[in-house]
Amino acid sequence: INPDSETGSGYWAHQYDTTFDWNSEYGDGSSLGTNYGYITGNSAPAYTTTNNRIDFASDTGTTPTKGPLSAAKGYHRGMSSLSYGYLGGGYHPSVHPGYSTVDRLDYSSDTDTATPKGQLTQNMVNGGGAGNTSYGYIGGGALGGTPYSTINRIDYADDTSTALAKGPLNTARTGLNATGNLSYGYWGGGHTGWPNFVSTIDRIDYSNDTPTASPKGALSQKREGVAATSNASYGYWGGGYDSPPSVYTSLVDRVDFSNDTATAVAKGPLTVGRRRIGGATGTTSYGYWGGGETTPGGKVTTVDRLDYSSDSTTTSPKGPLSAIAMQQGTVSSRANGFPTTSATTELYNCALSPVNDGDWHNVVITRVGGTQQAYYDGVGITTTGGTYTDGTDYSGVDGWFIGKGGGTAFKGDLANITIRKGKGLSSSEVEQNFNALKSRFGV
Repeated sequence: INPDSETGSGYWAHQYDTTFDWNSEYGDGSSLGTNYGYITGNSAPAYTTTNNRIDFASDTGTTPTKGPLSAAKGYHRGMSSLSYGYLGGGYHPSVHPGYSTVDRLDYSSDTDTATPKGQLTQNMVNGGGAGNTSYGYIGGGALGGTPYSTINRIDYADDTSTALAKGPLNTARTGLNATGNLSYGYWGGGHTGWPNFVSTIDRIDYSNDTPTASPKGALSQKREGVAATSNASYGYWGGGYDSPPSVYTSLVDRVDFSNDTATAVAKGPLTVGRRRIGGATGTTSYGYWGGGETTPGGKVTTVDRLDYSSDSTTTSPKGPLSAIAMQQGTVSSRANGFPTTSATTELYNCALSPVNDGDWHNVVITRVGGTQQAYYDGVGITTTGGTYTDGTDYSGVDGWFIGKGGGTAFKGDLANITIRKGKGLSSSEVEQNFNALKSRFGV
């Protein structure tokens, strides 16, 4: 049950074990997401639909192919929920000026062809993608070769609709990339028109995503063709093309999300200078950069892994990809500080023992204005601290369970279950209802 400001539930129970134990928990401790990252598509040597999957638990083998995408493309960008990866936009020489399509990759069945979902408000080529567990944001890039600043927001709960225009970025640019945490998205680097490279980082506030993005910090140098990933605390932008001095760089810049106005700190580096990586992905512990171009025409399959706990050392070679690739899209439910398990914070607990006396008993739980209260046979029962008041936002979270909780199941019979939404019973109303029904249960 999703307990909003006023709600309640009541039921009659005949229990077989020795205690009545009622808990109100935020989450149930179940595992969230999958332990994989996906590097998708390609722009060279040929445009492909291939998805390569990195197993974060065993990242030294050649990455197996999954998917594929619904169409061959490169220059697209990825966003992720806990269950699906979303690959938006992209380019193929026969599709000019590019795609507005969003492909959805199902992590639970990643061998199927990705499913087209929704649409962006315009074609998107060579922008940046980031997001939290509810929304994906994809923005910047070029339309017909002209950089733009538009940010599109995809609602994962309704992913068949056309994306909504949000943001925009502070400046129109392409060749950038994005990452973030659960609260903010950061778009960094790129160019406003060749060869006007920038080091700017723009921040989108997910809680208020309609204003123009705020300029924050900066990369340590101007570059385009960079790829980015993050954990909850830091964002890492790696590789790219630096002009001047017109070199393929191996530099990794780290942005501290707790102080995002400072210039990024140089970390890494990658094992080799590379650009047009398309994107990076990772976990709470490691970041992965795969493929790209190391010199004009020199494309690679290498995957570099950065250890966040020791991020000043040269990255370790991992992978490789199944084929050389560049300008891919990347997604994972392990990046961006996403939770790996649901929380198990116990908000409210009450217990009576013994209750396996062969009789039926009436249990009622109410939540009124944030205050939770349990009743047993018409009488209020409390936790050690009395009734419990909390301000938790339960939107989208299973806050109450009947017959299950904390990983255990109720042992007994339940009858006459009633749920009231928008009506929290008073103590006198609970007592009246108990008295009206107790004879039916032989009490």
